Amino acid sequence: MPVTVNLSGEGIEFEREISEDAAIEIMQLSISDRRSNDEGTAEERDDSDVDAKTLPDDFFRRLSSKQRAMLTVLTEAKDPLTSTELRRRMDEEYDIETSGGRALAGILAGFTRKYGADFELVSIDWGDGEGLYQLNPNRPGYVEELESRLLD
Repeated sequence: MPVTVNLSGEGIEFEREISEDAAIEIMQLSISDRRSNDEGTAEERDDSDVDAKTLPDDFFRRLSSKQRAMLTVLTEAKDPLTSTELRRRMDEEYDIETSGGRALAGILAGFTRKYGADFELVSIDWGDGEGLYQLNPNRPGYVEELESRLLD
């Protein structure tokens, strides 16, 4: 059974019928967020610089729109934000809807998938009956780099 693929964007319009097998490959490619052979999951890469004082070289290029919005909100915040407040600001300021705490967990899971479990960019504590999110205060180099790149 043929599948119709539509791709559109600024200056791009593409439509084509492809096989189911090809459609599955395209979906897997888009889900895994692989853009080129030099990128991959943490297991496929040598991310020995995860504990470095600066963010990985490809960090800002690989941010999803939801990750960028979350990090910008957290960078702008001076105090930890409840999950409710973080989601509200992402929605109001960046038009990024997150329907619940699981959505935030999914956004953070993207960092783990890309850079490994030791990549601790966001700190989450428990308070006010829900998660309190902030940039990891134990990674001041990360925070400084985020401030200079996201707030300018």
